[in-house]
Amino acid sequence: MKFKAPQALQLARNLVGAVLSIGMTFTCHLSAQAQIYPSKPIKLVVPFAPGGAADIIGRLVAERLQQDLSQPVVIINKDGAGTIIGVDFVAKSAPDGYTLLMGNDAMAINAASARKLPYDLMTDLTPVSLVYRGPQFVLVNKSSAINSLSDLVKMAKDNHFLKYGSSGTGSSTHLNTAALCEVLNIDPQHIPYRGIAPAISDLLGGHVDFVVAGSASASPLINSGSAKAIAILSKTRSGLFPKIPSSYEQGFEAEASGWYGLMAPSGVNPAITSKLISTMAQAGQSGSFKEKLLALSGEPQTLSGHEFGDYIQSEVQKFSKLIKSKNIAIQP
Repeated sequence: MKFKAPQALQLARNLVGAVLSIGMTFTCHLSAQAQIYPSKPIKLVVPFAPGGAADIIGRLVAERLQQDLSQPVVIINKDGAGTIIGVDFVAKSAPDGYTLLMGNDAMAINAASARKLPYDLMTDLTPVSLVYRGPQFVLVNKSSAINSLSDLVKMAKDNHFLKYGSSGTGSSTHLNTAALCEVLNIDPQHIPYRGIAPAISDLLGGHVDFVVAGSASASPLINSGSAKAIAILSKTRSGLFPKIPSSYEQGFEAEASGWYGLMAPSGVNPAITSKLISTMAQAGQSGSFKEKLLALSGEPQTLSGHEFGDYIQSEVQKFSKLIKSKNIAIQP
């Protein structure tokens, strides 16, 4: 069928109007959806068993979200396979803002490893907000003759059987310790455990010489005097432990921290994401919320959205480089 020029022009106008009308209807629907969000309980998936640092921080975030969004926020613990099970569950959930994830550096390690994952960390999940970052401490037995990183280096040079414990091959404690050893130019024996608790238990029992542990695990030991912290792996000292020298001031540029952040499935309405970002930003300014995170010997964080995504990408690149350079085999 042929149309005359005026008819063709009118037809084109009608088509454009129809498309714009559909687009406006869709946009209005999304806007309305965001305005009423949330209208039912939210699930916050923690890819770890109950009781650990991730679970504790997840519950603090859930408490804050529930307070600010006026809807119940239910913690769902989905541990297993080094966080893969829980992360995959969220990645495959409906992108409606009602299933969220409390992720951490284990996600970046999995993405950096050669293991085949059922999801793509950078495309199947939406970064919302970095919540917490805690320093890593180098711990030794309270009776150890090691009192500094220089002592550790000397001991390693003199004793070829120096051993360190970690929470498992490919864990963040393993990779952070491997990175430290690279900076110190030492090569002690790695003893992997099924979690940080048994590694610390063997440190206290004198079966390993040192352990790198996150603030949540290290703080009780430091406060009780059960173990000595010879360094905090950062550029500056911790405000909570001002007597512990940083690695940088001891002459070694080693830096490591454990982190936790809020994420959502990819495809979530941007207006909903913005609402969650705004909520977490307000939480970060709350004195009570900050105090609860500081009590875990970490620091509240404010990175959100694309900035948090860039941070995750930098962590993946860091761990990928380390895994390759140290030839670390992580079980697929």
